[in-house]
Parts: sequence; C-alpha cells; structure tokens
Amino acid sequence: MLVGLVLPFLKRRGGKKSSDFFGCSNRSIADEVLDVVSITRKLVTGGGLRIWCAGVMTLSLTLGAAGCHSTGSDAVSKSRRPPGQPIIRRVVCMYDQRPWLSLDRQGDLDVEGFWFRMFLDPGTGRGILAEGTFHIGMYRLERDATGAISKRTLVSDWHYASTDLPRISKPGMLGDGYVPQLVWSDKGLSGSEVDIVVSFEDVEGDTARAGTKRMRIPVYGK
Repeated sequence: MLVGLVLPFLKRRGGKKSSDFFGCSNRSIADEVLDVVSITRKLVTGGGLRIWCAGVMTLSLTLGAAGCHSTGSDAVSKSRRPPGQPIIRRVVCMYDQRPWLSLDRQGDLDVEGFWFRMFLDPGTGRGILAEGTFHIGMYRLERDATGAISKRTLVSDWHYASTDLPRISKPGMLGDGYVPQLVWSDKGLSGSEVDIVVSFEDVEGDTARAGTKRMRIPVYGK
C-alpha cells in the first residue's frame, strides 16, 4: 500500500527533480530512494510479502538518512566573534598606587586623568587580546552628614575599541592586556571620591565586568 501511494504522487510531481522532492541538496541519495521504490513495486507485484516488508523498511531508513542532513558547504556560521576567540568571563583591572596623570601644557600638578592595566580573562586566569569595546565610567560620590553615600553622578565616560588601546609591552603572569590612559576635562574633580566602573563588550554583545574601583582624586597632585 505504501508503494501504491508514493508512486502516483511522484508521477504527479514529474516536473520536479528528485532532490527537490525530498528537500535535500544530496541528489544521489534521493535518486537511490527512487530506485528502492521501483524495486519494491516489482517485489510487491511478484507477491513476495517478506521481501516487500524488507523493501518498505529499507525505504523508511533511506528516507530518514536523506531527509535532514545539510552538507558542510551549506552550513554557514552566523557568529561575528573571530575564530579562536573565547567568551570573556571577567575583566581584571590593576591600579598603581599613584595612577594619576597631569597632561596639560601649563605643567602644573593638577590631576587631569589616570592610567591602569586591564586584562580580559576567558576563565583561564590569564589575559588575552580580544575584539570588542571597553566601556569605562567614572562616578563622583557625595556623602551625607552620617557618611553614607547620598548621590552617585556620572562625570566622565570613555568607550574604546580594544584595537585602539595601547597594549602591555611585556606580558607577564597575568597574560596580555591593555593600558588605557584616561583624561577628563572637569577641573572641579580634584579631591573628589570616585568609583571606576569597567566592562568589556565583545562583537557578539556578550559583556564581562570588572569589580568597581573606589579612589579619591588628589588635590594638586598630592
């Protein structure tokens, strides 16, 4: 009965290629399936019941093998992450005891920025170089009479592609990393207590964060 149902349907689809009928790109497998159908019909006509059952089973197995496989040439990766670049699990930041920068032309001791080191850890404990964007924010803290933080205001933020940042010249125990030098324009930040918040977003949008660093900007570089 199975063959009697399949063959008329195939004849009605006569204008289609066998590969189109089975919805797969492997033409040779599809043509072999049609050969099985033809042989099975002959077996049924001859009255061989056991052989007919074997033919039906063969047809079912062949259809299962041909129906859902995609060839390697058809498989296209949609990931934008460079080959071999793992997902970054955390960002490790290392700050010097005096990370401050004074970069204005007047040569005074007023602090206009700071520097530190950043490492992208994929979970191995060592930093690697990766494609993506660093997001760095600096928040000024205000405290009330009891000493509790009453206000947290974003006063500067920086966004850099990893390829635009200076790299550590000699990777050590922590691996490869980056050395940003960040400058702000607000002269009123001297003496302020600030939080530094760092995150890294890779090209797929996966984000890793560093622990918040709290420090106080010195007055006149002291």
